[in-house]
Amino acid sequence: MNEANKHIRNGMGAVRRDSVVVLAAMEPPYAQATRASTYVYVADVDATYERAIAAGASSLGKPTERPFQERTASVKDAFGNTWYLATHTGKIAR
Repeated sequence: MNEANKHIRNGMGAVRRDSVVVLAAMEPPYAQATRASTYVYVADVDATYERAIAAGASSLGKPTERPFQERTASVKDAFGNTWYLATHTGKIAR
């Protein structure tokens, strides 16, 4: 049993990878899934963004310093879900 499958119970699953929690509903199979937007904090937004792009995600916004003490990026996965990635920097961007 792989890491993803060992947490599946009654058709629902949850897997934690790094600082991302992935939730999945396995049954019944829906023809049209609802899209989601998720904001996650990661240790290194640049590395996480590059991993997402390498895995096939589409870029919605490259890593950028923000005035609210965060470095952020955003991607869209193959299922149409939007992922907002952020790292708290503690620095005010100018």
